[in-house]
Amino acid sequence: LVFYRNQTQIDEDRKIDGRSDETELTTTGLDLRNTMRFTTGSSIFHVLSFGLEQYEDTTESERDGQPRESFPDGSQTVVSVYAQDEILFGERFTLIPGVRFDDYESQADQPGVESNADSAWSVKLGGNLRITDWLALVASYNEAFRAPSISELYVSGVHFTCGPFCQNLFVPNPDLKPEKAHNKEIGLRLFKQDLLTGGDVGRFRAAFFRNDVTDFIERRATFTFAPVPGNPGPGGVSTSDNVTDARLDGFEIEAIYDAPRWFAGLAYAQTRGDNENTGEPLAGISPDEWIARLGLRFPAQGVELGWLGRFVSAQNRVPEGDDPSESYDVQDIWLTWTPSGRLGGLNVALGVDNLLDADYIPYQSALVAPGRNVRAALSYSF
Repeated sequence: LVFYRNQTQIDEDRKIDGRSDETELTTTGLDLRNTMRFTTGSSIFHVLSFGLEQYEDTTESERDGQPRESFPDGSQTVVSVYAQDEILFGERFTLIPGVRFDDYESQADQPGVESNADSAWSVKLGGNLRITDWLALVASYNEAFRAPSISELYVSGVHFTCGPFCQNLFVPNPDLKPEKAHNKEIGLRLFKQDLLTGGDVGRFRAAFFRNDVTDFIERRATFTFAPVPGNPGPGGVSTSDNVTDARLDGFEIEAIYDAPRWFAGLAYAQTRGDNENTGEPLAGISPDEWIARLGLRFPAQGVELGWLGRFVSAQNRVPEGDDPSESYDVQDIWLTWTPSGRLGGLNVALGVDNLLDADYIPYQSALVAPGRNVRAALSYSF
């Protein structure tokens, strides 16, 4: 059983006119879960997991001490219960059925805005077949339910500016429906110990998926100099709408090698999303991306140093009216020191994010991403 409460306070002061915005975001919840292990028959082993999740998100906002219309006070309560049984038939085949119930209600302290609420049952069924000690085939079907967030439902105001008297505005949509998805996936996994030398591990994973989504929540930022509904001036609007029928499909591959003195990894992900009613690409689909990782370990000294590279392709599959994005790559490096002996429990971590200070704008962002960032952390466990 876990109780938690996270609170974020954001204070924004505009220098040009002294305007002051105060926003408080609070999440309070509990996570209750349990796992039971038992056998039925002589060779069927069960790992039964079940639980309850409940949380409430609240927002409170003021501008110069008065209620802030563009970010109204609001709340969202989500309650979920679930159960899953991982059934092992001997040593080669695992069947994983599951069921989940989600219920939510969102409301805003705003005249004329009704609460947004819904609930749904979701099921899943997965399977894992070990062909050999190093090769397994996996397949799954699962249903997913996603409630629209408070920001998607109620937030208005300025998204970004585009010059004097030009601004893109958020347009709220309190009538958004929740997403309901039917997800299918097949894949294979390889795992081999002592692949090249004693103590090393090699892993490979490939997965192909297709998601059919009803009422897909699509966030679109449309820029235009002409007036449009929601913005009487230049700059366009950003809003979320439901796509009645959407399809996402793609694949992911990943290879990892882990040895006592060095490690390496390479992964690739590709997703294509389409509006089944219009044939247009969906907005908000991540561009193709490679991720590479390479590093060294010095076990006697407790030192690890590494490099991570992200290579993101341009996103040109965008709906009409949306801006495509350019390709970019970002390099990170890090060093950790975890000594033993009298200094056991100490952990020192140093890193540089965006080492080459790449200048880029991620897809669907109006702002340039952060440049080079140097970070350091010191912790001690006892």
